[in-house]
Amino acid sequence: MVEVDWSKVSDRDFGADADLRYLGMSANSSHRLNLSRARSAGLKLISLAIDTLRMEDILNEANRARNEMADEGRDARVVIETWVVAEAELADAVSRGGRHGVSVSAAGQSLSLRFGGNSRSSHTVVLPENATFAYALGKVSDWGRRRETVEDVDLDYKGLN
Repeated sequence: MVEVDWSKVSDRDFGADADLRYLGMSANSSHRLNLSRARSAGLKLISLAIDTLRMEDILNEANRARNEMADEGRDARVVIETWVVAEAELADAVSRGGRHGVSVSAAGQSLSLRFGGNSRSSHTVVLPENATFAYALGKVSDWGRRRETVEDVDLDYKGLN
C-alpha cells in the first residue's frame, strides 16, 4: 500500500481527462476519480502482485496462454502487478488482511479481491473496468526445451522512470 500526498498533485499532473475509478469498501462500490475527491477521501494505492515463481506455475498450467506467449517471442509480456486506487478504509483493511490471507480470483474481465481482518470475517471487492492506476509487466526470460515450459519470469523494467 502506498499513501499519496494528493495536495502536491496539480490538475495538470493528475490528467483531468482520465477515466479512472477508485474502490470503496462495499463489494461493487467504485467511484469516478477526480483530484478534489482524491484529496478529500485520502485515497491510497494498493498493489496486487503475483510472485514471479507463482506466475511460472500459472503459465505452465495454462497451455493456451503459454503457447501464445511462445508464438509472440521476445515481445510477449504478462501482467505481474496491478496498482488500484482505493478509499483509505479499504486500503488499510487489505493491508491488515494480508496477515490472515488475501485471495484473488479472476473470472472473465472482472477481478474479485477477498480479504479478511481475522479468520472469521472477510470482505469481497470486485474491480470494475478502468480501476487500474498502473501495472508492471513480466517477460519469460528462460524457456524450457522447444518452448513447452516456462523456466523463469523476470520483471520487465523498460519504460519505468
